[in-house]
Amino acid sequence: MVYGAVMLKAEVSCEMDKKRGALVVSNQLGISALRARTDVKKAQVTYFEAIINRNQQILSERDFVVELEWPTTQQRLQDTEELETLLPLAPNATGADYAILFGFRLTPEELQYNRDHAPKTPG
Repeated sequence: MVYGAVMLKAEVSCEMDKKRGALVVSNQLGISALRARTDVKKAQVTYFEAIINRNQQILSERDFVVELEWPTTQQRLQDTEELETLLPLAPNATGADYAILFGFRLTPEELQYNRDHAPKTPG
C-alpha cells in the first residue's frame, strides 16, 4: 500500500427550489488520506455520489476526482469536498423519499486489497 483514504462524514442541507420543482442539496464531504511512504507527494482518489429512491434504485450517479498533495513533513492530510446537487422531485414526493450515497470508486485490485485486509468480525 502506498496511500489510503477514508471518508470522514458528510454534512448535508436541503432547500426547496419551487421554481424548478427540485430540491437543492448541499453536501460537505470530509476525506482523510494517509501516505505510507514520504516519497509519495501526490495521488488522487475517485469517489461517487449516487441518489437513490425508496426502492433502492439508483436515479443518478456521478464521479469526482480529488487531487491529494502532501506537504513534505506530513503523513496525513484532510480535505473537504463541497457539492451541490439538484434533485428533481417526482410528483407527490418529498426529500424523505430519496437518499444520497457516497463511496470510493475502486479498481478491482483496490477492492480485493480491502477485502483481504479488512478486520475479521466474529461469527
